[in-house]
Amino acid sequence: MGSTWDLLTKGGTKLGLSVRELPLDESVMKNALQQGDSIILSVGEGDFTTKGHFIVVTGYTDEGFKVNDPNSYKNSEKLWTYERLSPQIKNLWAVNK
Repeated sequence: MGSTWDLLTKGGTKLGLSVRELPLDESVMKNALQQGDSIILSVGEGDFTTKGHFIVVTGYTDEGFKVNDPNSYKNSEKLWTYERLSPQIKNLWAVNK
């Protein structure tokens, strides 16, 4: 039950994507987004799930990170501060074509 993190690293590579694991650091996330990457987050219990879930960060502004949550249009319309997101993040990967 659930998804393994290998789905991102091994599966993404097999699909021709560039995938690299990132440290949990706000400036690293912003730099990856500035380079044109999307960031996939594995999140635990919190605003997005009660167990585990994958969401995608596609950009940021001074007000927060833009998130695409496949389970919630409401969450996808918000901007999320690093302070709100970071305690929920279990792992993160930069992904690019």
